[in-house]
Amino acid sequence: VESLKILEIDLDDAFSLVKKAEDMLSEENFDVLEDILPELGQLLEHIRTKRVKKKTGLIVKEINILFKRLMERGTELDSDKELFNEIVHAIKANDYPKACKLAINSKRLLLKKDKRYTSKEVGTRVKEAKDLFEKMKDQTHLDPQRVDEFKSILKTVEAHLEANELDRGQ
Repeated sequence: VESLKILEIDLDDAFSLVKKAEDMLSEENFDVLEDILPELGQLLEHIRTKRVKKKTGLIVKEINILFKRLMERGTELDSDKELFNEIVHAIKANDYPKACKLAINSKRLLLKKDKRYTSKEVGTRVKEAKDLFEKMKDQTHLDPQRVDEFKSILKTVEAHLEANELDRGQ
């Protein structure tokens, strides 16, 4: 059960059934307890196969999207492909908890690469914007208030880049 909690799988119904079993044990109601234990075993098997399998499938879809985006950008993905192959092998072996853990790790690594690429790309664009601004700032038809606004925006973006806080949508 603890390994399933790490995977962020909903276990409320399992904990409820465990609580009921504990209560029946405390009350020494062994007839009801005997009925609960197989039900609990079946529920845990369902969680291990169906719920974890579903979560793994959703994460694998997200991984495929990240792979596609990163490959289009020319990012090196050899080690990520190896990890993805491990996920596939775990799925084929019906070891969904292992596949899900690997998928969560793979997604985290790919998101890190995606963020690194995005930050680098935005940094390049900010530098280009600054260079363009330097060329244009002395033109007399520019509104001084707009010039100051632009400077402020560039400084804010640069500060986020330096603090490594830049992420999609921020």
